[in-house]
Amino acid sequence: MDLARGLLSLGRPRASGLTSAGASCQTSRRTGRVCATRDLTPAVPIAWRIVATPQLTTWTISTCILVAALSCTSNEKLADPVKDLDTAAKRFNSEVRGLSGFVIHEAYAIDVRRTDSLVTPFLGTLEFQIEVSEDNDTYVYRVTCGYQEGKWVLKSFQECLDPLKVARYEVAHPCIDAEETSSESTPQKLRAIFVRSLRASEP
Repeated sequence: MDLARGLLSLGRPRASGLTSAGASCQTSRRTGRVCATRDLTPAVPIAWRIVATPQLTTWTISTCILVAALSCTSNEKLADPVKDLDTAAKRFNSEVRGLSGFVIHEAYAIDVRRTDSLVTPFLGTLEFQIEVSEDNDTYVYRVTCGYQEGKWVLKSFQECLDPLKVARYEVAHPCIDAEETSSESTPQKLRAIFVRSLRASEP
């Protein structure tokens, strides 16, 4: 019976500041101090009870939130999708400039947008204006990439007619996908160069 009463007394709430042995324990709600009280109920081993004030609980939760926020910030700094895609664009621009029969404009368009997809959180589009001496014409090469598992993956590579010509001649289908052309075609050659540029720019 003494043992049963002792076990029950461990879970029984006590008046603030008093123990069974008459010792006092001051718990201050203002300072948030942690107080330990010793239960001296007969026939029961000595047990220590930790009393946490609301201030301590709030401080603990705030600390956890702060640590989580810092962790998220550090992870975001490790990856820079915009910089990686821009680096690939510069590599592509530089390599095409070194080829004979092509004149690539130094300026290019780049657009990176966040998506709602967990698989592809970012979607990037690029546009390069290249003069092809073989055709004696200027084309706009439109590239679409998806950011997956920390790197950019090519989605499509299209060769489009100059927008002014499209408007003048009312072209119904101004763009053609490189994969729909022969392996020796200009779009396929430029596509292969861009894929190499993407791989060389991986972090």
